Amino acid sequence: MISSLLGLSVLAVAGVHASDPKLYQRATYATPTAPAASGASSAPAATITIGPSSVPTPGSVPEDYSPSGLEQLWDFVGNVTAPPFTTTYEPSLPIPVPSAPPPLYPAWYAPQPAQIFPNLKLPEGFIFGVATSAYQVEGAVKNEGKGPTAWDWASRQPNFIEDGTNADIADLQYYLYKEDVARAAAMGVTAHSFSISWARIYPYGVAGSPVNQQGIDHYSDLIDYHLSMGVDPVVTLFHWDTPLAVNAYYGGFTNERIVDDYVNYAKTVFKAYNGRVQTWYTFNEPSVHCGWVAQYPFNVSLAPGVNSSTAPYHCAYYLLKAHAGAVQAFREMNISGSIAYKNNDLVGMPWRANNPEDIAAVERHASFGIGLYANPVYTNGDWPPIVKETLPESWLPRFTEAEMQLINGSADFFAIDAYASQYIAAPPEGITACQANMSDPAYPACNSVMLYAYAPGYSGLVGRPDIVANDTFMALAGTNSTVDEVTLSEVRKRQSTANATDDAGYGEFDPGLSVTGYPDMGWAVGPSPDPASNAWLQATPQMLRYYLGEIYRRWPAPWIYISEFGMAEPYENLRTEMWQITEDPTTTNYFMTNLGEALLAIYEDGIPLRGTFSWGMIDNAEWNYGLEPKFGLQHVNYTTLERTYKRSMFALSEFFAAHLVPTGGAGNATS
Repeated sequence: MISSLLGLSVLAVAGVHASDPKLYQRATYATPTAPAASGASSAPAATITIGPSSVPTPGSVPEDYSPSGLEQLWDFVGNVTAPPFTTTYEPSLPIPVPSAPPPLYPAWYAPQPAQIFPNLKLPEGFIFGVATSAYQVEGAVKNEGKGPTAWDWASRQPNFIEDGTNADIADLQYYLYKEDVARAAAMGVTAHSFSISWARIYPYGVAGSPVNQQGIDHYSDLIDYHLSMGVDPVVTLFHWDTPLAVNAYYGGFTNERIVDDYVNYAKTVFKAYNGRVQTWYTFNEPSVHCGWVAQYPFNVSLAPGVNSSTAPYHCAYYLLKAHAGAVQAFREMNISGSIAYKNNDLVGMPWRANNPEDIAAVERHASFGIGLYANPVYTNGDWPPIVKETLPESWLPRFTEAEMQLINGSADFFAIDAYASQYIAAPPEGITACQANMSDPAYPACNSVMLYAYAPGYSGLVGRPDIVANDTFMALAGTNSTVDEVTLSEVRKRQSTANATDDAGYGEFDPGLSVTGYPDMGWAVGPSPDPASNAWLQATPQMLRYYLGEIYRRWPAPWIYISEFGMAEPYENLRTEMWQITEDPTTTNYFMTNLGEALLAIYEDGIPLRGTFSWGMIDNAEWNYGLEPKFGLQHVNYTTLERTYKRSMFALSEFFAAHLVPTGGAGNATS
């Protein structure tokens, strides 16, 4: 899932029982967010005690591929919580599916999922997918030969994970994958997009270092089980969990050496699973990853000569070369299936419809966001012109002709993590002034993402002509809730600063700045998620058709997948009763409205959409937000590891059961 970096761009009443209750009585252990379960094993929580945490700067450890060398790498991480069991659980089949919940709303108000455009069917072969990633769900971080990742280390750093948790256990899908795949299959899911942990295949990360056969075997078993359950495995090679070794050896994605090491890893995986996987991704959301590289705590691992300003662009350069090299190998090795990478970000609409500055800001956002990667891959092999015009070569390395030829066309389709779309505005001082001032917080992209509509003379100002006339308003500034009277320009500057520095990802309106009577503040673009995700996520189905249309127009491809989309159910983390937890109306509405718009995009706009992947299969560790945001279609009890379907999972199941066309059917409108 994302914590997408638009601001830096470049810069879910289900049954409460599981299929086998005995599974959840196999061990008692303490997790980061819950006490140990009662009535189970009285054994204490198992922890692995190793050396003190330290900082993985480049060259901080020798490239020692021995067991002691691996322990040196784990010393950076510190103590690791061991899983409560270390064998793959075998679920009892078939998985019992509880009765579906009653309708959420009266039929006159909102149709049931099966009745959303009932005469429109999805194209034949359309994918009903769910998604996860290795770091977020696997747990078992130090088991079966795995090396540490940068996120294993980062989750221990002060004030980084907002709720203080880590992913040592998380959902323990590493040993519970059969349970999860079987539960998904029972609801009609046809594909699961998951990632492979590079550090499970190459604990030391680099070419020439030992391959971990246990890791190869695990993912082989995982893929085979998917196929046996009728769920297609969709594999992402890299979902941000860089082997810590490559950071400590040479600076990871800010050093050109990463290209050959990544391609070596990719070739190993291609060879191991060829013929069993038909859809591959090289990278997940590269702009997010490259934005993280430049931020705390990852910026301690920058290669010599690279700083936090230039790091995202050097990362983008090497990542695109690694992507293209892996795709070249994929094709030369005659690997079956198709391959691309997962885009994120949005094009956006001008905040002020006919304002030339905002129209120009949209182009800048598209160029520094999706376009930074999509232009080279889907257009001409080179950076977007706006980016080249803005950034010197010292910031943004230029591609050679040979590199452009290799990168151009290095994807078979377009995948977009289409969580939301929003408005784009010019910076408060204007684009030209921003471009001329490298110290401007909005530089170099010089645009702002707006979470609310432009509404001059907003009704909230009635009775306050002094505020309108003086272009001032009252604002609660920051978390201390003190009141400031500030100018509109100052607020826009604060907004722009939030855009440039938000470590949550999208970098939109600073949630610490609550505004009363903002002259230009209209209605929100869409319903808000859990507060932990306020900075970047809204439900914006009304913008999906435009979003997909702009992608198809700018970066045409034979077909498109919505490779991730989802919603963090507001305040679910505060609920304790299962009948409340499983009722996730915001998430349910998010999926149904987006899927209805997706149908219209296919039939009315001609978008070649071939599948959607809902985030997530289960609740998971949401990166720097920890375990608080709940994106899962299934609730996970982090004391017992029990999974429970939520309403949103039933809604998706009903929608796709009604709209998918059996193989050989007529995937078109019916009368």
